[in-house]
Amino acid sequence: KFAAKVSFSAAEGTDWSAPNNNWGERNVDINKVFIAAIKADESTKVYSDVVEGNPEYFGSEKEMKKTYKGYNETDLTDYSAKSVKMDAALHYKISEDAELSWNSKYGTGDAILQATNRNALKDFSLQQHKLEYRNNHLTVRAYATLEDSGNTHDLSALGTFIGAGRWYNDYLLTYLGGVGSEKGWIDATDSPEVQKQKLIGVIIGHQASPDTAGETFADLIGAGADEITAAAADAAQQAADGNMLVPGSPEFEAVKKDVIGKAISEGGAAIQDQSKSYSFEGNYNLKDIIKSADVIVGASYRMFSLESNGTLFTDYESPIEYNEYGVYGQAVKNLGKVKVTGSLRYDKSEFFDGNFTPRLGLLYNFSEDQNIRVSYQTGFRNPSSQDQFIGLNVGTTILMGSSTNSVDRFKTLTSAGEINGEYVWDNSYVRDKIDDDGIRTPVLDDDGNRIEVNLENVKPEQVESYEFGYRINKSNFNLDLNGYFSKYTNFLAAQLVQVELPDGTFQDFDIDGNTDEVVNTYGANLGVNTRVFGKVKLGLIYEYNKMDYDAPANSDYEPGFNTPENRVKLNIGVNNIVGKLNVGINARWNEEYLYESTFIDAMVPSATVLDVQANYPIYKYTTLKVGASNLFGSDYLQIPGSGMIGQQSYVSLTINP
Repeated sequence: KFAAKVSFSAAEGTDWSAPNNNWGERNVDINKVFIAAIKADESTKVYSDVVEGNPEYFGSEKEMKKTYKGYNETDLTDYSAKSVKMDAALHYKISEDAELSWNSKYGTGDAILQATNRNALKDFSLQQHKLEYRNNHLTVRAYATLEDSGNTHDLSALGTFIGAGRWYNDYLLTYLGGVGSEKGWIDATDSPEVQKQKLIGVIIGHQASPDTAGETFADLIGAGADEITAAAADAAQQAADGNMLVPGSPEFEAVKKDVIGKAISEGGAAIQDQSKSYSFEGNYNLKDIIKSADVIVGASYRMFSLESNGTLFTDYESPIEYNEYGVYGQAVKNLGKVKVTGSLRYDKSEFFDGNFTPRLGLLYNFSEDQNIRVSYQTGFRNPSSQDQFIGLNVGTTILMGSSTNSVDRFKTLTSAGEINGEYVWDNSYVRDKIDDDGIRTPVLDDDGNRIEVNLENVKPEQVESYEFGYRINKSNFNLDLNGYFSKYTNFLAAQLVQVELPDGTFQDFDIDGNTDEVVNTYGANLGVNTRVFGKVKLGLIYEYNKMDYDAPANSDYEPGFNTPENRVKLNIGVNNIVGKLNVGINARWNEEYLYESTFIDAMVPSATVLDVQANYPIYKYTTLKVGASNLFGSDYLQIPGSGMIGQQSYVSLTINP
């Protein structure tokens, strides 16, 4: 009556590197660095209003925007890939048709995760525990899923905070020092701190004086200003670049460790996520009560607790907790050659209206090995936890969930100070168009004004789908053809806007929302399997998928379909080619397609990949496997921004007594 099972696996390796990723690169106006320095110094912050009143004192934003290069991803992480998994299960047979079981799974490891940014998962762990009872009529289960991010950190934030502040401070002080030395405002024998105070005093005095109010730094310098500032700028660039921390040095590693140990919300790179979910499900088969059809009814309930301490979600003060539930019924009726399936489901999430989703399917058997099927389905997708509650500055943009209560909580620090969700809602505009050279052009209406965006809270996505299929299944040949058409309303997508900040500059935001336009997807797939010459198995799969989304002019939505229009897979297997040797060959091809995400938008090139595997049973319970993936192929890309995938070869010995 009692059974137990335990399994364990461990693996360690090195992930594919992404050497072209440069993290922390920033373009910042030196005017803003100077104003920030004035505010940060207790002895000068009283003059903040004076310097803020002349925000382009040193020169225009274009002239004074300087670039901190950041660090290459290979300098920030070791690409270690580790995985340890454990699985334990206990089963108790209560009676002939009733069983009680407990199953626990635990996994931990290191990896590179590309989501909203490139994240280094370090000592990440995930565990799930499930208690289940089942008999011939009833199935009831409860399970908990627990996450712990361990020492996970954001590589972009790491590259920024290791050195951006230091770089800009070095640039500013060297720039001012060069000009000050040329003009005689400072003495070379003064300490850097004394030089800084003297320079700030000269500049603030120039800005604050009624006689020179509104004049620029060039006016203060006087004759030869262009030559003096150009020479100072060159020296400042060299000094700031030369004083960057050297990757691998003790000082670099110490700062890196400090940044990784500090939460993103506190100016570090750590993502602190200890989120949890608890689920309860049950279904009952009414076969002893209803004889005319196979009827199943069921229900589910799920609770979420998002706990990232403000490093990922807007849970700045306490965990975000919410729940959802659903009830459903399904009936299946056999009418000779026809099988009819109908179902109805109702789901309700705490923050959204409930949804009814009916479905109807029909299967017609021409014979024992040949049938056609048609179905009509409705469905919905509740916004994910990220869609609702994310609040994360990823460097190039700020990600913002848009459920009502999250917008009310939202806050983020920008170059112009802290702003909240209400401010974002009231000051959003269509994002600039950006050309291949990175030059931004504002999107304007007929009157020459920026176009305002009316943001709305995110809501569930709905879909209607129609499917048709044909299948024939012979002893040595089978074919499956399937086609579908789906119509989406309130399609979940990222809304790309820019927010005008209090100082008149703009900040990019990616805000989760729903498109106003209808989105259609359609496609077909064909699968064929056959056996020839007795030993040879051949398989072919062709997939066609297309999104029909006619974005209106100046659309600020990004649908993120991320699927190639055409994809082909071919497999060949030969059993007992020599003695007991079995060989399998798999080839796959996809055409070029557009990949869109909050992290990056780019084309994924066409790729052809060949995998080969051979296995040989060398003993009753022992099998030797030898294989290679991407054999003879070039490195290829699956997700833009991630590492190129190269070739792998492996040898394994499996013992299964």
